[in-house]
This record gives sequence, structure tokens and C-alpha cells, in this order.
Amino acid sequence: MDLQKNADRFSGKDNVRLYDTYRPQPPAALVDLALSYMKEQSIHLVDLGCGSGLSSMVWINLVDQLTCVDPGTDMLSSAREKFKNVKQKVNFIQAFAHEIPLEDLSVDIVTISQAFHWMDPKSSLDEINRILKPGGMLLIYDCYWPPSINMKWEKAFIKLFDHVKSISDAQTEPLMRFWNKAKHKSNIEKSGHFSFVKQIGFHKCVLANYLYFIGIAESQGGIQALRKIGLTDDEIGWSEFVQCITKTTTDENLKFSLHYSAIFAHKV
Repeated sequence: MDLQKNADRFSGKDNVRLYDTYRPQPPAALVDLALSYMKEQSIHLVDLGCGSGLSSMVWINLVDQLTCVDPGTDMLSSAREKFKNVKQKVNFIQAFAHEIPLEDLSVDIVTISQAFHWMDPKSSLDEINRILKPGGMLLIYDCYWPPSINMKWEKAFIKLFDHVKSISDAQTEPLMRFWNKAKHKSNIEKSGHFSFVKQIGFHKCVLANYLYFIGIAESQGGIQALRKIGLTDDEIGWSEFVQCITKTTTDENLKFSLHYSAIFAHKV
């Protein structure tokens, strides 16, 4: 199974910087609920598809052992740098979700932030089941794009990524492999590995100016993938998008609403 193209969408130091600067961390209530479901006194947590380590950082003072797993060299390097002054022991593994070099029944929680749609659900869930202890938990969560702010900007965001998708779909060679987020819950249930599966929503707000909205858009892998095959920002629709946002704004901070979907799955 070749999923390297998925990892390559986020390669490059500039892409990692964008991701690390503008992608949000999960709401505190999501983290609290995950820990409340666990009875273990000592928790080994694996953050699968950890990216630059943003999603991993929220767990560092809450679990006893943290393992960050990602197939991308540049992303994993950023995660290592983020944790270099942390006293707790953190392990880093370069691997895909269907081939995790950890022992059977060795993990209490597996988290996947904004990444399960890049993973083959069948083989990844089988592998997660292999490393999870009985009574362990899988937590998958995604943030809906775009952030809620105003109709004009959100329409521009949707228009941009509809265009990005149409260009990507028209390529002779696929630029990536993607699994529908709407099927995450049913894929987990069909795997037969989990006795309890619950999907709920979370919400948080961020104060930032218009550059945050532009940064969120530019951090998306679809934009970077088209640039990497040589398309210009005008061809992608990026120039038009940026112009739409910048000509109707000020530098003042605005309240952006971020909406999350989280799936909690308890292993049989």
C-alpha cells in the first residue's frame, strides 16, 4: 500500500511552518472527556499522524508516556524540536498507521487529529486494535473548515477549495488517496474492534485577524500539492481568494469559531 503521496502533501519546511502556525489545538473539553473515559492510572498515549506535534502537546502533562507517530520526515522533525525542552520522555516513530512498530497490547489511548482521512481505515483500525490494550480507547477528531466568521469569507474559502478539488481530480496521476470523513464512525463500527462508539461535537473560539483565516487556508494540503506540481497561485485560485479577504478587512482581531467532530471508541 503506497500512501507516500499523502505524506508528501505536507512536506517542506515552509509547509510545516504554515501548519504549525495556523492549525488549532483541540478544545480542552475534548481532552478532558477522553481522560474521564479512562480508568488506567498510568497511560501510554500514541498520537497517530502527529504532524508537527501540535496535537501531541496537549497531552504531555496528562499522560505518563507519549509516542508521536508520523510518516513525514519534516513534520516529525518539527515535533522533535517542539519537545526538546520537555522533561517527560517522548518517543518519536516515523511510520504509517497500518504499520506501527509497537508491541501488541501496549497502548492505552490512540489519538488521531485531522489525519484519519489520509489512512486506509481497514488496515489502520486493525493495527490500532493490535497495539491497544483491552479497555483502551481510540479518539479521532477533526475540525470543520472553514472557521465560522462571516458569509463572504466562508464563501470565498469554499469556492477556492471546490476549485482546488476540481483541478486535483483532473490530474492524470492521483495527487493523494483520501477516505471520506463522513464514514469514519461507520468504518470504526464495522471493524468489530470496539464495543462503544460515540460521535459528538465540540467548539472553541480564537481571537485573530484576517491573516489567520488566510493562513488556515494556505495550510491545507490541497493548495501545497498543486503548487508542487507547478501550478501558479492564479491558476489555483489562491490570488483571487487572498484579494477577496484582504480588501474587506482591517487588522483588528476577530472572533473565529472552530467546530470539531470527535469519535470516541472503546476497545472490546
